Amino acid sequence: MKKSNPKDSLKVKKTTTSLQDLAKYLSKRQIEIPLKVVGFILAGYFLRLPVFEHFIFISNQRQDGRAATMDYVLFPLAKLVNVPKKKYQRFAEQSYSVFYYGIAFGFGVYVMYDSPWWFDTTYFWRDYPVTDYTKSFKYYYLVQFAYWLQQIFVLQIEAPRKDYKELVMHHINTLLLISLSYCCNFTRVGNAVFVCMDLPDSILALAKALNYCVPGIVCNTTFGIMVISWLYTRVYLFGCIIWSTLTEPDLYVPQFVLHPPSGNWFPYFVKYIIAGLMIGLFFLILFWTLMIFKVIYKIITEPEAKDVRSDDEDEVDYNTSIEKIEGKHHDDDDDDDDDDDNDRNSKVKPDEPKSITPHDEKWLEDIDLDDIEGVVRPVGSGVCKDAKCDGSDNERCFESCGNMATEDDIYGCPSEKTWALSFDDGPSNFTVELLDILDKANVKATFCVMGAQALKYPEIVKRAYKAGHQIASHTYSHPHLMSLSNEEIVYEVRATEEAIKAAIGVKPRYIRPPYGEADKRVKSILKKMGYKTLMWNVDPTDYNVHMLKDGAQRIQGVFDEIASGKPSTLNAHNDKGFINLYQTSIRQIPKIIKTLRSKGFKMTTAAECIGDKKPHTAPGDHKEKHDDDDDDDDDYSEDAKKFIKEDTFIASGFGSKKEQQKQNAAQQQNQNSAQQKATSAANSITFSAAIGFTLAACGILTNYLI
Repeated sequence: MKKSNPKDSLKVKKTTTSLQDLAKYLSKRQIEIPLKVVGFILAGYFLRLPVFEHFIFISNQRQDGRAATMDYVLFPLAKLVNVPKKKYQRFAEQSYSVFYYGIAFGFGVYVMYDSPWWFDTTYFWRDYPVTDYTKSFKYYYLVQFAYWLQQIFVLQIEAPRKDYKELVMHHINTLLLISLSYCCNFTRVGNAVFVCMDLPDSILALAKALNYCVPGIVCNTTFGIMVISWLYTRVYLFGCIIWSTLTEPDLYVPQFVLHPPSGNWFPYFVKYIIAGLMIGLFFLILFWTLMIFKVIYKIITEPEAKDVRSDDEDEVDYNTSIEKIEGKHHDDDDDDDDDDDNDRNSKVKPDEPKSITPHDEKWLEDIDLDDIEGVVRPVGSGVCKDAKCDGSDNERCFESCGNMATEDDIYGCPSEKTWALSFDDGPSNFTVELLDILDKANVKATFCVMGAQALKYPEIVKRAYKAGHQIASHTYSHPHLMSLSNEEIVYEVRATEEAIKAAIGVKPRYIRPPYGEADKRVKSILKKMGYKTLMWNVDPTDYNVHMLKDGAQRIQGVFDEIASGKPSTLNAHNDKGFINLYQTSIRQIPKIIKTLRSKGFKMTTAAECIGDKKPHTAPGDHKEKHDDDDDDDDDYSEDAKKFIKEDTFIASGFGSKKEQQKQNAAQQQNQNSAQQKATSAANSITFSAAIGFTLAACGILTNYLI
């Protein structure tokens, strides 16, 4: 007997054209929007009514939708539950994730609950192909696709995180799985995967949101529930789905054929494509699972370091950005950058979570702290009427005493028509774009650098220095200096010195206190360390308004008003020239430079605008050698010149070949040590991932056999 060909049963009389088949295929999978609605939108667009173009084109400005939900629902909610104002943005982002993932999970369970594939994976493949989709199911599936598609854009808008590459792989993998399953009629499997993923995501976002309003046992309990749900749904259940994909199609799929008119998109090799994508996703889940256990370990071993917990959670959560260290002068700023975006185009934050400041008791040896007067003030403890800030009884007058101008503070430039551009909190990977802009415009600026970021991006600091920009200190980890002890302040400043010196061979002589907070005690310590306190008399509040629809206009408006002669309310010394605070909107810089030049302003560094030719100090110099002269001598050390010319430096002992050899050997040893640590870490992750995968596979196999 002649063996029948499986394709023979699928042959039908061809009564329609291929184009008609394609149209029928697409119509079954589209979201069924009434034609009159589509026509109304198109008519409004062609009539040039602005609101209708929002339905057709992607925009980088804030529009109705997610932004409106955050502005009109989540920000008021943050205020209602007493979230600190500076945390509103982060709370709103996490709350939005709670709502989205919660609704997606609920609807996914609703779809699955009465279905035959509820806890029976064989029905993923029985009756294949299933081509009749309800309207609500199509909405559910395509909205999920749209959400993950926009997450690709979010990755480019927000700051790159430690697991940026893993996130890119995750999003691409997810989009491939969703599109492949929807087009090829594997939606039952897709529905199950959605449910497994959305539950822990919603609980994780809830834990983070709670951390902003009720930190402590409630937040930690929620995080514990998330861990349990993560292990059960993402590791165990998703592992079962992968096992089903590898083994059960052979048992239940009637025919492995490619015949689109009948809905069959399942030649045998497609099974391995789907399984391969799922396994790739599973390895990413194991990677994040290891990070979760790292968080748990830190909670157990370092219960007092609660900031570490929140930072590590940000590493695990691939829908949010890294936490920043926030404060009153940056109330709604959630990024520690020196440069950023045009309405969320290039959001720049440090890629690392809050850094632990290095401590070295040798840094205290040449500083006499015994005669420093003042008290440690709790962060944000309040405003005291008629406070005597130098009195020992006013330790809680934080707001009152944090920003009292002194004669030595630098707020602005003394000469008319001079402007010093300054940028805080970097460097970051987006600082390169800012440097390109400044180079093209032939403008020199001041970069207030964080030590932790300088260690991460030394080449960027080096480039800025060699280009003639001023490098100033902005502390190591951006703390509230008034809340630190005398010794801790020294550690913050010295650690930053070492980081900057390692990058460019010289140390800064200017420092901008984080948030502009520095009372007499803090300023006395900074002065003893040889620093000049750099403040500002122009604040465009770009860190607050850059996400608003008219944020660009607001930022430029401040510069235009001040340049046009409007008095600055921050001009404590009535300076004739200006120094600005700036953080987050690098793409406004060309327009700002153009505006200032059109008003006749000369743009310089902060040191240059006050006539100081020595903004940096060579490593061998002591603080008593700092000169504040106004003469025309070249104040740069010969070694600093050598660095600029040859792009080389020695951290200490300039000019000695023997010491140079020692330094080079030490640097090589440090590099080897770092490489060994990196290799060890990679091996640990690989080994742990292998163990986790093996255990999960054993559990799946046991469950399947039983």
